[in-house]
Amino acid sequence: MGKENLHFASYKTYNLFMKNRIRWAGIVIGILSVSQVSWSKKPPELRLAIDNPFFSPNRDGSRDILPIPVIAEGFKKIENWEVRIEDANGGAKRSSSGQKKVPPQLLWDGLDDFGAVVPEGNYQISFALWDTKLGIVSAPTMTVSVDFTPPTVSISQNKKPSAEDPSVGFLMSAVDLSGIESWKFEAQEVSGKSIYVQSSSGSLPSSLSWKPDAGALALGKGVGMLTVFDRAGNHNTSAPIEIYFGKAVPVPVKAPVRAQENLAKKYLQMTTIISVADLFGQNADRTSVLKPQASSFLNPLAQTLSGTPGARAVILGHVDAQAAPAEAKALSSHFAWQIFSSLVNQKGIDKNSLTVKGLGNDVPVGRDKSAMTRARNRRIEIQIFLPDTSAQ
Repeated sequence: MGKENLHFASYKTYNLFMKNRIRWAGIVIGILSVSQVSWSKKPPELRLAIDNPFFSPNRDGSRDILPIPVIAEGFKKIENWEVRIEDANGGAKRSSSGQKKVPPQLLWDGLDDFGAVVPEGNYQISFALWDTKLGIVSAPTMTVSVDFTPPTVSISQNKKPSAEDPSVGFLMSAVDLSGIESWKFEAQEVSGKSIYVQSSSGSLPSSLSWKPDAGALALGKGVGMLTVFDRAGNHNTSAPIEIYFGKAVPVPVKAPVRAQENLAKKYLQMTTIISVADLFGQNADRTSVLKPQASSFLNPLAQTLSGTPGARAVILGHVDAQAAPAEAKALSSHFAWQIFSSLVNQKGIDKNSLTVKGLGNDVPVGRDKSAMTRARNRRIEIQIFLPDTSAQ
């Protein structure tokens, strides 16, 4: 083999070596790339997984507590963590902290750091932790709402039965800022005995149709009510309406007059007004509870409700104008819901027969010019509706 051939052979060998080297390098790089995609660790994740941001901490047993699930994955060296709750203006309301292990779920009872129920409104929840490798890591801030206001509910009968179509029709409406969770329509005899119930979860339909059975047809007429529950745990029941669910009802000459009769003639109403001072003591606030002597005011009302089938009550809280509107609503709601809790938990009254609302200082009995007038404005108004059996 000549020198040129040797040189050529050496060049060919070198060229082949370089090509293979490049090929193998590409294969190695490809393997490393696949390895990085397949074996890379999931990046750390920190977030608050709140499903329903609405709640009503009024101690009525329905959504009094806000669950706050915490997702903290991929952290190895957590030293401490902190959660903070602030109002819409950035004012601190509640905070908590811990070390090492992050709890899977936190619970907020609607109280601030001083043990008082916070006013109705929006609140920001922030969560952060300190990891020795990653430093400070914060979860996206979540907005939640404290809602003490029950839905505004109405129902009316828009179709009476006929010989061709014995079904009864109703128009229904409900308005609530937190959204509708569920609803229930109930038809009763005038005496208060239930004869038909229809309920469902989700939004309220604008209309409802019911075909009465033979028993209802024999009665001819009764009372209808619509109860709506919102996502925050509040509920409200419409004023009772007189309904015809029997066969075709002859229209008398004076039908227009009868159509405008006040339902109060079918339901007897009694109203009791009790001073907040008598129930909770002087200078009562959102930390106040019912005094032992409050039973002397509530026992007669509880006996009336429990002893009268079909009886219903509306509990209205009122305060003076010394506080801001939002605080006044929260304070009046606190007083009203304390009455609700006593009637339900201690007196055994069915909670579905009670409607509660805090009116703040929207309905004063007089101007806040003196301590005496302010005391009169701070009151609980309990309206009880009793079926008038004489109207049958």
